[in-house]
Amino acid sequence: MLVLSASSKTAIGFAHCADARPGIEVPHGYQQRIASALQEFVGWSRGRLRVQHSHGATAAGTTWREVHAGRIPPDVGRVVSLWD
Repeated sequence: MLVLSASSKTAIGFAHCADARPGIEVPHGYQQRIASALQEFVGWSRGRLRVQHSHGATAAGTTWREVHAGRIPPDVGRVVSLWD
């Protein structure tokens, strides 16, 4: 998952902890805490965020440039899949 933030102009990547570093031990309850926090955030954001979906490398480049140029309103979230 890649999250682009219009307000701070940052890109944040998320990866499953065990996938990011093979052999790392995931703390007990970690998955449950993450799932709970994500579920809470999704519920909160539904009334505050408009999600726009697009596909392909061209869309990814366009989205990146628009975010960094400050042309995306703060209530818009862009989800780009590199798969056409």
